Amino acid sequence: LLVTDEGQVMSCGDGGSGQLGHGSRENVLAPKTIGFFPGKKIRVKSTAAGADHAVCLCRDSSVYSWGRGCFGRLGIGHEKDALEPTHLPDLEQVTTLEISAGGAHTLILARAEKGEALVNHVFSFGCARDGQLGHPRTNDVGHVTEPDGELRNVLRPKIVHALSGVRPVEVAAGNNHSLVQTEQGLYAFGGGAFGRLGLGDYESTNMPTQVGRLEGGFDGFDGFDDAAPLGVLEESAPTAAAGMGALFENGDGAAGERPDVSDSEASSSRPSSAASAAESAAGSRPGSRQLSSRGRSRPGSSDSTRPATPALAAKPGPDIFNGLLRIGAGKDHSIVLTAGGDVFLWGRNSQGQCGSGSKGPVKQNAP
Repeated sequence: LLVTDEGQVMSCGDGGSGQLGHGSRENVLAPKTIGFFPGKKIRVKSTAAGADHAVCLCRDSSVYSWGRGCFGRLGIGHEKDALEPTHLPDLEQVTTLEISAGGAHTLILARAEKGEALVNHVFSFGCARDGQLGHPRTNDVGHVTEPDGELRNVLRPKIVHALSGVRPVEVAAGNNHSLVQTEQGLYAFGGGAFGRLGLGDYESTNMPTQVGRLEGGFDGFDGFDDAAPLGVLEESAPTAAAGMGALFENGDGAAGERPDVSDSEASSSRPSSAASAAESAAGSRPGSRQLSSRGRSRPGSSDSTRPATPALAAKPGPDIFNGLLRIGAGKDHSIVLTAGGDVFLWGRNSQGQCGSGSKGPVKQNAP
């Protein structure tokens, strides 16, 4: 996807799910202007490309999506494919600031008025299978039932209430995990395989959890009622870079790869809340009250000897990931750039995607 200076969008590549926005499923071999926007006199500010869908933020703050609709990733109230850009009316009451498209889910950062104040919210929709939407488990009528309820796909933009109190400022959607930068630090949730969440283990979680903080943080979904209408606006309750003076290990292990299957195929587990530096170095996440998560282990090997980041040598404090300039989420790894120019990477490193110079566990920061 390309955005021109005039605010038009060009696309090329695989069009099998309508993700090019040209009204067909044909592949396009060279950049071609999407005719929908100039026809409506709409000027686009930015775009986000997911695995099989696309999202755009227009200069008037409106949001459009198109492509594969399975799991509700388009946010338009159904799961049908959209071959042309389709407006998301649920976001008309807010000012959208940023968009990010993942494998089968979408994240939106938007600002809303609350009295005389302006409040940032994260909206998510699409596939909830591995917890990447950040919403609590619910029963059949939409009431929160952690940890025994179900993670349900969301067809329209829905506020991630767990993040409303920490002032989110940036979002990044990976294949099946999510990162949100807030004024209080970095939060991660979703599929935890390969250590892509950066929480020191391989567990998946639907609970937004602060990265780099081994104690405290968000304390659960108690008091949330998820039966409220979608979109209701209301408040509710790494490898160390040079100069950080610490060494962390992260990413997947040195001996062999995890099977390339969805995190959702793993069995459910609830990590203990035992707290010790030794356990954190062994890949557990002490102090984090994980009310719901899905465990994953590598057959024939022990994850406990392969920390998932940040974990080793020094206990990261809650302020390590404050003041970030940019965050990014790939298929199975994550990256952040701090205000001080330090780069942190974690997650799968089988092809050297963490930039460490090898395919093994990441031990030092790489620019």
